[in-house]
Amino acid sequence: MGLTEFMTALAIISSSLIYLQIYKVYERQSHDDISFVLTAFQVFNAAFWSYYGYTIKSTPLLVSGLLASIGFFILLVLKLTIQSHNHGWKYI
Repeated sequence: MGLTEFMTALAIISSSLIYLQIYKVYERQSHDDISFVLTAFQVFNAAFWSYYGYTIKSTPLLVSGLLASIGFFILLVLKLTIQSHNHGWKYI
């Protein structure tokens, strides 16, 4: 396995780590410690990286960006749909 294949696998694995957070939010039905603003920025950040991967014809960058943007979008939807359990301060 060369450096390119290793870095491709690493990019896809690191982009997929958000799905562990999605599972945790869904399992607990709580998102109190997830920032809405940061998650929204992450959706756009990952989408722009996937677009950049598309424009330079880099499949690893495109795939890792798509995995991350879909994951952050799902997390954003969960943040908007699951009722908060936090009855104190409301964090953005």
